[in-house]
Amino acid sequence: MARSAAKTSALVASTIVFTLGAHAFPRGDTAHNPDNPNRYLLARAITADTSKLDGKTFDFVIVGGGTAGLAMASRLTEYSNMTVAVIEAGGDGSDHADNINIPGYSYLHGLTGSDADWSYTITNQSSAGNRATKWPRGKVLGGSGSTNGMFWGIGSAHDWDAWSTLFPTSSPSYNSSKLPNGTPASFPWTWAQIQHYHKKSETFHAPPAEQQSKYGMTIDADAHGTSGPIQTTMSEFIYDPVSNWVPTLVNVGMKKGDLASGDTNVATITPSTLNPSNFTRSNSLAGYITPVGPRGNLVILTGVQATGLVWSSKKTGGAVATGVNFAASAGGQTYSVKASKEVILCGGVIGSAQLLQVSGVGPKALMDSLKIQSVVDLPGVGQNLQDHEATTVTWSVDGATWADLAGNATLQAEQLVEFRESSTGLWTYINEAVAYPNIQNIMGTSADTWISSVSSQLSSALSSLSTAQSLDSTVLKGIAQQFNIQLDMLKNGVGQLEIIMTMLAGAGNVGIQVAQQHAWSRGELRISSASIWDYPTINPNYLSNGWDVDIMNAGIKFVRRVGSTEPMSSYLKTEGGGTSAATTDAAINSYVANSIATGYHPIGTCSMLPLDMGGVVDTTLRVYGTTNVRVIDASVMPIHVTAHTMAPAYAIAEYGADIIKMAYWPVPPSASTTSSKAGGPSGTPDTETGVATGGLSQTQRTAAIAASIGGAAAVAALIAVLFFIRKRGKKANAQEDAYSGAYATDQRRSDLPMQTLSQSDLGAPIVPFKTGGKPDYRMSASTMDTAQLHAATPMQEHQHLHYDDPHSPGYAYGSQTFNPYTDASAPGTPYMGPAPGLNPGNPHEYQHVSGRASPGSNTGARI
Repeated sequence: MARSAAKTSALVASTIVFTLGAHAFPRGDTAHNPDNPNRYLLARAITADTSKLDGKTFDFVIVGGGTAGLAMASRLTEYSNMTVAVIEAGGDGSDHADNINIPGYSYLHGLTGSDADWSYTITNQSSAGNRATKWPRGKVLGGSGSTNGMFWGIGSAHDWDAWSTLFPTSSPSYNSSKLPNGTPASFPWTWAQIQHYHKKSETFHAPPAEQQSKYGMTIDADAHGTSGPIQTTMSEFIYDPVSNWVPTLVNVGMKKGDLASGDTNVATITPSTLNPSNFTRSNSLAGYITPVGPRGNLVILTGVQATGLVWSSKKTGGAVATGVNFAASAGGQTYSVKASKEVILCGGVIGSAQLLQVSGVGPKALMDSLKIQSVVDLPGVGQNLQDHEATTVTWSVDGATWADLAGNATLQAEQLVEFRESSTGLWTYINEAVAYPNIQNIMGTSADTWISSVSSQLSSALSSLSTAQSLDSTVLKGIAQQFNIQLDMLKNGVGQLEIIMTMLAGAGNVGIQVAQQHAWSRGELRISSASIWDYPTINPNYLSNGWDVDIMNAGIKFVRRVGSTEPMSSYLKTEGGGTSAATTDAAINSYVANSIATGYHPIGTCSMLPLDMGGVVDTTLRVYGTTNVRVIDASVMPIHVTAHTMAPAYAIAEYGADIIKMAYWPVPPSASTTSSKAGGPSGTPDTETGVATGGLSQTQRTAAIAASIGGAAAVAALIAVLFFIRKRGKKANAQEDAYSGAYATDQRRSDLPMQTLSQSDLGAPIVPFKTGGKPDYRMSASTMDTAQLHAATPMQEHQHLHYDDPHSPGYAYGSQTFNPYTDASAPGTPYMGPAPGLNPGNPHEYQHVSGRASPGSNTGARI
């Protein structure tokens, strides 16, 4: 014990000295600080070496290292005795660092068509000019969140509450939402839940008051997260004419607001995924992975594609996946990694559905036609495909536009120097002026008549859809329910269009993009062969429903009205040639049909719906007919939202990670009241005053740091005293003892990078989910503050995980009896969703509620 205490003291001393050195780094470049050791250590976790996975077994195998995949990997590996492998087809992004990290590069030097883009192509669209257009999707760590326009928005409360209408608790499929021990669990998908997880993923940084006033920004601070991994704020540089946006929309009858509040029928300047410490992109890699450094329980393999799921059992209703096959190229060597618990698909709306289909999960007729053994006959896989189709109206203007930068290589170079030196200038600009008009805003007095017409034709529209696409009856039933909801959205003023002011519309021009948010057309994705290397057939069926044409037609007219309203009308000059000649409905419809393109927001191919409504996953995100395969990405969204899909993907991943955690172990409620700006620390500190300091109070930590200046011997002595005090305190609190321990992290240990070490067994190797014998009490450091990422990670909160298999209901923890399945998932408890006891200052932390586990105890589950 003495040797162990000495080792721990030495590690704490070295960590304190290392932490002091962190503050020598400048504020300017933090998340991408070249001197940050995490960047070098991370190479141990991110690898292109197939031997790191081939033939090995992990608890969870995640397919796809994109937006949701890396968030999942980070959250699941917060516990050191859980092992996770991530398979990513793209690279690590290092070859495209500037294209990814510099905001303006996503416009002028984007990665569309590069090796970081899947470069999908859709089929000829018979109702949209018979054109086959590109569907870019990110093929790189961070996924499309590394290549997109960085727009941050979660959607309306009505959008998300529709999920509970589509999947009511009365549905027979709802009872299939069970945890591994067979205990039913309630996992509602509502606005309240999603807002909670949206806030958990975000750290919002309000821009300066002067900027807020100039551009008419409305900020609802309570609607934003304060401690999540993804950093959001407004652009550092915004063109002056953008100040016309909000007042003009108010003058046409819209109100101002913050999209995060749940009401998106507003005009606003919305945040982007920007790290305000250096105005670089905050994606899932920079937010969820880089800050925590390498974890010995996480391997991220890049440059290989999952080629199929490996099944050990294919019995009806209970297919069991034991792993994933993968390869670096078509015809190349096939490798395999095993999953002892679950396979989690995070491949996105195309990748996840394609992998399920080539693995035998999907419409049986499709499987039979391609001679693929059917594992689960699931008609909904690949169906219910929806997108935000978009076009643009342009005007000529006087003054500077983004095109000035696009056409001037000298100016680009000068601005790049400014950006690198001060994180300011034109390269920080992102389009953020947005509004979501509803059908009443768009159509005015004719809206009610048009809505009545839609209502009277719902049945015939469904019949036509079924005939045209030969839909399975279950899929048609689900779409019918969606149509009823979309009709209700029309009546209740939910935004139907997204309009965005863009400063990039050609030399001397600006534009207003028009994108439909709740299309009535439905598409599909079908594999074209049994090989994953052959791209699937993707048909979104743009404008195949005439109501979409009506809405887009009215949208063109609406933005013309915006352009002719002060103060915008004083800035805009002549409407562009593409639309200026379109003076009739037929001409407008022709323009729309021949200019429409993807809004880059496909959803729905693995919809969360009841099985008898064409569903693919249940409310625990588990694929029907399987016991251990989940889909956690935007493909599970059953109906579209009034927002881009990046923020929803993070919220789904955060919720999914908690569902999985609850399925395998109870997590005690945290007493944390930390005010850290990012990272979402997990676990329970030893005392309420020891938050994020490994159980040491701020006074104790300050004393230790001060002593370090005086010499290593003094440090060791002081820390030995502190550990003695801690040990005596722990004896007085038997309940807390099981989860106690302030163990420093030491990034310089190559064998245990970023691990929190057990005081009683410092040198033992990691034993994931050890069964029998001595359990592994170590845990990875939790996510840290990405906005102020320095060269060392301070001691973090930690969480001990004692058991392997799912706990039996009623198992006694400490002095109380806690059922991790019923208690942790019961509505209105502190363990699930927005509930009494939610700490407003730290939205993802739950505090004590009378009658439940108290802070610091080991008798609860935190969700």
